[in-house]
Amino acid sequence: VHAVPSILKNLDLVEQSDADVVIIGRGGGSIEDLWAFNEEPVVRRVASFSLPIISSVGHETDTTLTDFAADQRAATPTAAAELATPVLNDIHLTLANLTSRLQTTMLNQLNTRKELLSKLEKSGIFVKPERMYEVYAQQVDQLRLKLMQGMQQRLHLAKQQSMQFTHRLQLVSPEQLLIQQKQKLEWLHKQLVDSNQNYLQDKQIRFQQLVEKLDLLSPLKIMTRGYGIVFKDGDIVKSVDQIEEEQPIEIRLSDGLVNATVTAKNKESL
Repeated sequence: VHAVPSILKNLDLVEQSDADVVIIGRGGGSIEDLWAFNEEPVVRRVASFSLPIISSVGHETDTTLTDFAADQRAATPTAAAELATPVLNDIHLTLANLTSRLQTTMLNQLNTRKELLSKLEKSGIFVKPERMYEVYAQQVDQLRLKLMQGMQQRLHLAKQQSMQFTHRLQLVSPEQLLIQQKQKLEWLHKQLVDSNQNYLQDKQIRFQQLVEKLDLLSPLKIMTRGYGIVFKDGDIVKSVDQIEEEQPIEIRLSDGLVNATVTAKNKESL
């Protein structure tokens, strides 16, 4: 009974600290020695405690009211310590799951961007050939901006997760284990950064190749080699059957337009 004030005082002190979990208990003894843990003030204080609390009073065969008021009961103080300390394999499993989820997200984003690039490559030539390059260039710029923003957001999230796990390891792990886990986290972080940089570099190269390909396919580029596009009444002429003699036509060259009149036509078999 004399231990009740001391127990209540120490519970108040612990509740004001930054502890994650609290163990209340003592070693074995007679029922009189353990009776303080049956007193109403102690039991009520344990039941209303704001932090997770584990009761470990006496031996495995001993039972007190705090065992029922606490969040968890442990047969011995050693068992209580094991309950309060996370298993290393659980931490490894959590890290592996987060890494797998991040890789899956990145692969999904990559596949989405590949599909969009495939659609860009298969798009037809616009009616106004001089505007075709502009549209593709805008799409490439927008896609590149979205990719960069997405990679930056994922890198920021990975850094936050890395910092959170480092902090948790510092709270619950021995010093040597903390050093090993911190080194592993730093290695994973470096691998993630290197992977992101390589991914972005590959995409930049792919974008440049696409721009060069689009430039080669541009009608304006082809016309600089001596070719022209013939128009009649604003429509592109694809066959001599579309025009008649004495009809006016326009010929678009790389540096301007030529107005002409058909004086003769001769259809050839290719």
